[in-house]
Amino acid sequence: SVVLTKTDADSSDNAIIQGAIFDLYKSDGTKVASDLTTDANGQIKYQSQNLTAGDYYFVETGAPDGYQLSTKHYDFTIGNNLQTAVKVGANDEENSVVLTKTDSDSSDNSVVKGAVFSIYSSDGKLVKADLTTDSNGQINYKGLKAGDYYFVETSAPDGYQLSSKRYNFTVTSNSQSSVTVSASDTESSVVLTKTDSDSSSKNPVQGATYSIYSTDGTEVAKDLTTDSNGQINYKGLKPGDYYFVETSAPDGYQLSTKHVDFTIIDNQTSAVTIAAEDQENAVILTKTDSDSSTNKVLQGAV
Repeated sequence: SVVLTKTDADSSDNAIIQGAIFDLYKSDGTKVASDLTTDANGQIKYQSQNLTAGDYYFVETGAPDGYQLSTKHYDFTIGNNLQTAVKVGANDEENSVVLTKTDSDSSDNSVVKGAVFSIYSSDGKLVKADLTTDSNGQINYKGLKAGDYYFVETSAPDGYQLSSKRYNFTVTSNSQSSVTVSASDTESSVVLTKTDSDSSSKNPVQGATYSIYSTDGTEVAKDLTTDSNGQINYKGLKPGDYYFVETSAPDGYQLSTKHVDFTIIDNQTSAVTIAAEDQENAVILTKTDSDSSTNKVLQGAV
């Protein structure tokens, strides 16, 4: 006789696993028994006069819900004059899904730590909340039964926008590896658009230079210049209050002295957009009558 005991590889106490199905083979590949299922004690107890002295192995053919199917051969030997059952240990790893969060704005897809997600089943039921990406940008969640699921981001780390996407995945019966899910976050951003206050169509103004300050006066960024669309798109700001200050106006325009205020909020889902205007440089000549006591203005001088 042989006794196989099936345990959970992921539990600290090697919890027993009921419902795992095995076939039994001789070492030459001849099948000895099929559909042997672990009982409430996680055991298969097989006894037969067909177990003559020799080498054998178990192969798992069906994993219970929540567990991966093992691809291992669990070998054992029946010796001559055997007086006790041969004992075989086997373990299963729980089904798992691994989500990896990266920065969509970085050239090397650098990982993003501190993003918080929830898992839902496809019918909208919450499975697990408050799962946070680690220093590798990953969440590794185990024990899911076969079915369809999705991740939803519930909190983005400082400097990133909250994603509104659903990250769908499926756990299959008798899977042999973890399900992998990729997700990306966009950095928080502010877009300033500079236009010409004197034009009826609000033409964009290229070449205006700005600095960004936090409300306490600390400079955050400098030498930011409007592009051909009159825009500055600055990314990666943490939640807080800020303002733009124009430091250099393009040729033909007056330098603005205004503070252009804006706020980055927690878990914002899109870029903050703000508008700024520049006035064109102007010269004003006033023509008066030098002989009048009131400096009477004169119309019509060319």
